[in-house]
Parts: sequence; structure tokens; C-alpha cells
Amino acid sequence: MSPPDFLFLISYFSFLPSHFFPPKGLALPYSTFEEMPLWQQAHALALKVHAASAHLPKQEEYGLTSQLRRAAVSISANIAEAYGRFHYRDKLNFYYHSRGSLYETKSHLLYARDVGYLTTAATTALLQDLDATLLQLNTVIATIRDRLTQSPHPE
Repeated sequence: MSPPDFLFLISYFSFLPSHFFPPKGLALPYSTFEEMPLWQQAHALALKVHAASAHLPKQEEYGLTSQLRRAAVSISANIAEAYGRFHYRDKLNFYYHSRGSLYETKSHLLYARDVGYLTTAATTALLQDLDATLLQLNTVIATIRDRLTQSPHPE
């Protein structure tokens, strides 16, 4: 970018209030969503769900298997999308979607166990991972909600 282009960008964004930019010297905690422990945990969970669902009956391939995998993948996908959002309210909405997908995954796992597709041991291990991810996700949600209520300019 040439110097005149850079100066144009500075002047173009100069109308924005200072609360739209992080304070000088404040580094973002992660440079990519892949570095976030929450995303890593949710991604690992999706991989485990994928492996467990490989053993579901063939007739469930386009039913339960597909729904279970989509719900599990959606947990980490919504965390990644929240990372890419600028405003706290946008981030919060995607974390809420992630939490909804987590509960959907849990429901599908319980159903798969109850109809005999998954063993109790396999289901219990996945549910423990789900609960650990839920705990981290709720912590992130609470932190963002606190910022929204405490900041004079939450956006």
C-alpha cells in the first residue's frame, strides 16, 4: 500500500470513536481462532463425534449420523465465526449459537445411546467432553456479557 493510500485509510477511519479500536499496547490474546483453547476443545470433540458416529447403522447415514456430525461441527464453526466478529454483541450471538449446537449434539448422543447405537461408556466419555466444552463456552459468554454491561461503549 502506498503512503497516500495509507493516509486515506487513516483519514477515512478517523470519524470512528476511539472505543472502536483497542487501546494502544493491548494485544489480542490470539492471532487466529485456531489458537483459542475453546475452539481446540470443540474441534477435538467434533473429531471424536465423527469417529463415534462412523459405527452407526447404514440406514442412519442421512439421518442421525448426518445431524450428529453437523451439530458437532457447528460448535467449533460458530466459535470461529465469533472470533471473526468485531462487535461484542455479534460475538455473543455466535457463542450462543455454538452453545445451542452443543446441546443439540448432546441430545443426539443421548438418543443414539438410548436406541442402542452407542454404548453407555462411549456416550459417557463424549458427554464429559461436551460438559467440559460447555463450561469453557459459558465462561466466555459470561465474560462478554460482563463487558457489555460494564463498558460505556460496548460496541
